[in-house]
Amino acid sequence: MFGEIEDLANAGSFDSQVHSIGPTMFYNFGGDETEAKGGEQDSGKATAGEDDDKGKVSGPAPTAFSMNVGVQFGLTDATSNTALKFHGSLAF
Repeated sequence: MFGEIEDLANAGSFDSQVHSIGPTMFYNFGGDETEAKGGEQDSGKATAGEDDDKGKVSGPAPTAFSMNVGVQFGLTDATSNTALKFHGSLAF
């Protein structure tokens, strides 16, 4: 769902606002979810011979690119009947 209200203090009627809804596909480039979050999850259990530096970062954080694309259908008179929405993000 997507919406836009120009002035919250004077929002006006619902039909004068921009609101749309529709399905969206998301895709993350650059590895699995654990890599994007900084590696394997720690179970909290230490084993014999395990290095105490396990929680420290040894290099730069991984770069992740994600995008989503979808078709939106207008819910109000101020909104176009259909629209193609695209959003991309780069985390580094």
